[in-house]
Amino acid sequence: TLTFDSTNLLTPQCVDITIIDDDLVEVEEMFTVVLSLQNNPRQQVLLQTSTASISIADNDAVTIGFEQPQYSATEGIDASVEVCALVVDGALEREVVIDLFTTDGSATSAEPVDYTSVSVELTFSAGSSRNCQDIPIEDDNILEGTENLFANLTTSDPDVNLAPATTEILILEDPNDTLCPDPVDIPNGMVTFT
Repeated sequence: TLTFDSTNLLTPQCVDITIIDDDLVEVEEMFTVVLSLQNNPRQQVLLQTSTASISIADNDAVTIGFEQPQYSATEGIDASVEVCALVVDGALEREVVIDLFTTDGSATSAEPVDYTSVSVELTFSAGSSRNCQDIPIEDDNILEGTENLFANLTTSDPDVNLAPATTEILILEDPNDTLCPDPVDIPNGMVTFT
């Protein structure tokens, strides 16, 4: 309650409103403060402005990262590998979008193709905590041993921290691949490999 009388009629008065800090990543919130006259029997006092809108900016952040530091798939057996990002710290009360994209390591998305590159948006709705994406693995029928690529996360959302933002994906050799899959005619009993 604010009291104005003849001694303080022109003196501004303030009301403290306590804002409770939560740990949720949420949209900007608003509420309205309303002034009303309680004791004005002869209508001598008029309010020029009786309402004020107050906005509460969010100060919380959430951390999203890959579920595992490393994933693996086997050429010729696994058609894809599923990588998952999850909320590591904090909670979501609003939608958050992060970008997931792949980059080559020793495995390539160009000829000879080891995997199909991916660049997608992962949308985390309010209350969600996990989002997954398949990365297609190609069987190139080339004996080359274990190769790797990387999946990466980025975002422009200032309320989102990314950790870990990169994970390694191992492509294991197809156990059915051999050095000479077809019979080879060996003239003069000598073969040279380069």
